[in-house]
Amino acid sequence: MCFIDTLLGRTAPIEPNLDVLFAIPGAVESLAASTGVGAVCFKAAEGTDQSIQDIQEVLTLDRTMDSILTRDEYGFSWAVCRQSIVDVPALVATLHTANITLVDAGFGAALLCTVVVFAAPGGRRLGLVYLFKARDYLLVRPAARASARHPAGTAGARGDR
Repeated sequence: MCFIDTLLGRTAPIEPNLDVLFAIPGAVESLAASTGVGAVCFKAAEGTDQSIQDIQEVLTLDRTMDSILTRDEYGFSWAVCRQSIVDVPALVATLHTANITLVDAGFGAALLCTVVVFAAPGGRRLGLVYLFKARDYLLVRPAARASARHPAGTAGARGDR
């Protein structure tokens, strides 16, 4: 970035730090029970069908996991993983691999977040969200009814840090 860019308020895009996702399994013991659900959210551009197929292939490598790719009404794509046998380190590794696949395909700046869903006492869900642009974790609690438009269960969430 040069001096003129600084004067004009231009900023360089933030590169995602993917390795921070490996801190999630350590947080499981102190947080709550994992539901075995996680998701990667990104903004897909037109003409990216090959990259989407690559992500689908990565997600189907683990036979204990069901995965779907959906798009919400805001135009964001969600790669959602649901484990039949809950194994948080394996879930995080799969989500990390999906993120790497997206970065390698040129989607680094288009990554929005990665979510791992937990069950809180009383049956409520909590989402541990890693925001790539902010390089920070956010703990969200969905509203009483989760919306179908947010497959990872973080609809209407209120941020609790």
